[in-house]
Amino acid sequence: MQRASFTNTGTMSMTSLRISLLFLLTFLVLHSSAQKVFSEGTITYQVKMGPDDPEFKPGMYTITIKDDFVKKEMKLNGLDYIIILNCRTNKVTSLRNLNGRKYAIELKMEDITNDQVKFTGFRVAGETNDNKKIAGCTVHSGTIMYKDGSHAPVYFSRDWKPVQPITYERFPGADFLPLEFFYKDASGITMSFLAQKVQPEPIDNAEFRVPLDYKIISNAEYQQISR
Repeated sequence: MQRASFTNTGTMSMTSLRISLLFLLTFLVLHSSAQKVFSEGTITYQVKMGPDDPEFKPGMYTITIKDDFVKKEMKLNGLDYIIILNCRTNKVTSLRNLNGRKYAIELKMEDITNDQVKFTGFRVAGETNDNKKIAGCTVHSGTIMYKDGSHAPVYFSRDWKPVQPITYERFPGADFLPLEFFYKDASGITMSFLAQKVQPEPIDNAEFRVPLDYKIISNAEYQQISR
């Protein structure tokens, strides 16, 4: 009798374990299908600079991603600013055109992460589902609350999250994809970003290489020649 009781208990334990594992696997599948990591593709924003003035023409801000590589390009008011981040080697390259001469300036990843420290630990307050779409993504809205007490409205997608935590300057480690957001600098000028395209797609490695017509220099050298 004791042996039979032991066998039944063991069978019940194994059955309970299988049910628990099945439940866990089902939860993981549902959770993973609910949100995807944006690890390769492009995200394009229309960017406007305020105050509302005809001189401030809309520009474009494009983020290109491929696993450990992130490339950001801002085209605004005649300027074309490009920065390439290699998150595997912690190498950062800024492409600049100075008086017709093209330079690839080598920077440190810590320069980028140090600038983000004041934005870490943010939270989203008052999140709601707006039942609308931006760039094909379902929109959630809320207020970004920073540790210093500052705040800003944000519209975002829960369908995706960036593969690299440093992708967005004001949202380090975000578990969402920003679709519409706003920056205000120390002088009070506001920049607004509105997603035009969220496109997962294969990206060629050449997209993250320094063009041959750019001269590679250190940041110290660039500061010297740009005076």
